[in-house]
Amino acid sequence: MFKADDHMAEFMRRVLGRSTPIVNVEVLDPERSIVREVALIKTRRLSDEESVKVLHQIDKVGGRVLESKNNALVAEVYGDHERIEKILNILGPDILKEVARSGQVLISREMGSK
Repeated sequence: MFKADDHMAEFMRRVLGRSTPIVNVEVLDPERSIVREVALIKTRRLSDEESVKVLHQIDKVGGRVLESKNNALVAEVYGDHERIEKILNILGPDILKEVARSGQVLISREMGSK
């Protein structure tokens, strides 16, 4: 996803349309689309008390722990951009060691007739 004025959007559509293996390029209206983002987060080593707080925050946003080793966690959180930002801001740099984000992914809400 990218934000651009009409001229740049058309330019990007043409450029991406020439690329392979892209089959189709479609301009989607975020208001008429489902938008999601995924973030994988890794914590530093945590105390037992910190672990409980972090697990609570991850659970609160519907995330899940993927791995727990040596008092550190790797978790997955997903949702809209605001949800991802919220959890990252709550945990902050004192807890988080590493973050990998997918960026926003969109799919149209319109159902095809095929």
